[in-house]
Amino acid sequence: MKLIKSIDSISPIELVFNLNKLDEKLSTNTEVAPNTEVEIKIGMTVEELKQDDLGNFRAIVAFLLRISDEDENLFKLSHQIDFTSLKENFNLKDKEYNFALFEIVEPYVRYRLNELISQTKFSSLEIPYRFWEMAGDDSKV
Repeated sequence: MKLIKSIDSISPIELVFNLNKLDEKLSTNTEVAPNTEVEIKIGMTVEELKQDDLGNFRAIVAFLLRISDEDENLFKLSHQIDFTSLKENFNLKDKEYNFALFEIVEPYVRYRLNELISQTKFSSLEIPYRFWEMAGDDSKV
């Protein structure tokens, strides 16, 4: 089902990129156990959604990477999307509506993340396409 009628603008509004915590965690754990794995959480969320009197929408969609047992983001990229919808009531409680917004920003997020990590020792880190569709029914949107 098509939910987005048109996209008027997409703008990056926030970027956090700090792999120091991951590097520390790996360095510390490697000294104890050489083959230690660190679990990284990946997610996208709609932080804000507003609608004006003309039926135009503005959403802030954020992509996040963090170590599973930490609250600090390793990477966060937020975009503001101005769009019109084929639906008068854009329902964020329905995952399909969230997924429509995630799909818009995914190429921008993927490009920026790859560009930033390509010069680090974590350059092999890859994110599955449309990863949010792999989430279970119990996951938060």
